[in-house]
Formats: sequence, C-alpha cells, structure tokens
Amino acid sequence: MRRPDPNPLPQPEDTLERIKTIAQEIMAREVTASVANEQIEARALATGDVTGLYISARAIQSYDNETLAELVLSAVRQALTEAANAKLEAFRPIVGEPASFADALTGFSEEIAETLRPEKEESPPSRRRPY
Repeated sequence: MRRPDPNPLPQPEDTLERIKTIAQEIMAREVTASVANEQIEARALATGDVTGLYISARAIQSYDNETLAELVLSAVRQALTEAANAKLEAFRPIVGEPASFADALTGFSEEIAETLRPEKEESPPSRRRPY
C-alpha cells in the first residue's frame, strides 16, 4: 500500500489562482524612483504604467532643457526597471529564478491581463451604410 505524498504537486487550478492573486497585487504595486537629489521623481506600477512625475522648481531652474529631459527620462527608466523587478519578485515563487522568469513570462503577462480584464459588452452592429 502506497502512502500519500506529503508534498503533492500543485494542481493547475491552484497555480492559476495564485497567478491571479499575484497579478492583482502587481496591478496595485507602485514604485518611485528619483534622480538629481530627489528633485525629479517618477512613479510606475509593476504593470509598467508610469503613474506620476514630479519635477521641482529648483530642478527647472538648475538644468537646461536638454539635461532636464535626460534626467526625467532617467527617472522614468529607473522607475520602470524597479517596477519590472517588483513583478519578477512577485512571480519568483511560481516561476523560479530570473533565468527562467523571462521564458515563463513570454506571453504569460498577456494571459494574466486577459484573465483579469472585465468582459466587454458586445456593441450592436453599426447601422451605417458603406459608401
């Protein structure tokens, strides 16, 4: 007689539920990055959406347009990198180390977003006549 495995493999349904939970957490997780002694800040969600940008009056007075633009881009890129790292950390329990993370998330994010997206109501067909 065989004993039941004390550590059974997770069932696909359990994994899908964990993925949905993590995806919802990711959608709400916001990170902030700052440059130029915190004179410029960018905020981004772990989904990759930039949610805010702060430029102090001192930064506007201190830097020429080109330098200011480079600093803003730097802050945004840094925030997006930190957001991607937050996503990686959230999914690490499911997909493992970073080497497998990229492979596991290829197409995976779209599936998660599709799963969480509210269903759209079908719009009635257009009654306009073609020209």
